[in-house]
Amino acid sequence: MGHPHSFIRASAVASLLAFAPFARAASESPVDSSPRSAFDQPFALASYTQGWVGAYDAVGLGGRARWEFWQHKAGLDLFAEGMIVDWPGGAERHDIPIGFNVYAPIALGSHVRLRGMGGFCAVFSFIEPAQEGAPSSNDVLFGVHGGVGLEVAMVGPFVWFLDAQAVWYLGHDRTAENWSGAVSGSLSQAVVFQPTTGLELAFGR
Repeated sequence: MGHPHSFIRASAVASLLAFAPFARAASESPVDSSPRSAFDQPFALASYTQGWVGAYDAVGLGGRARWEFWQHKAGLDLFAEGMIVDWPGGAERHDIPIGFNVYAPIALGSHVRLRGMGGFCAVFSFIEPAQEGAPSSNDVLFGVHGGVGLEVAMVGPFVWFLDAQAVWYLGHDRTAENWSGAVSGSLSQAVVFQPTTGLELAFGR
């Protein structure tokens, strides 16, 4: 009469021993695999304010989209900006830079990192003389830029950033007085320092 009970007990012990490794593996697996900070997200959208100081002064707003295609190693920024430019040529000038940056992040901790960056841009530049109907002097400039940035991961998916870049532009000589504007055939170059600060929203995981 004791044999059935012994068999049941032995079967129960064998079952527990058989499933013990799986239970241990399940207990050791992470319960929450969500990213630790916004830096663990592959994509981001940002808005920012920036300025130019150097060959001419300017202030403006911009937006960018980020894709960190090699996580914590390398990424790509696509940006578009609108600038109001104070320049020595006279009249009102608005510039619209559109371009990209390739960057490499350097972690200073889990929530702070530096970025080395560099890239190219095209600048659609519009100069309108004050006199209504007078000829304008619009041009497309091409630029190369490079610099460093500081990023701080804040609460949730938000990142505050501060960038500092030097930008070298090449475009045509232009003049614009109250009554006329002109674009010459000769090329000129300009160098500006560009500080940028803004807020980024990271997502993707």
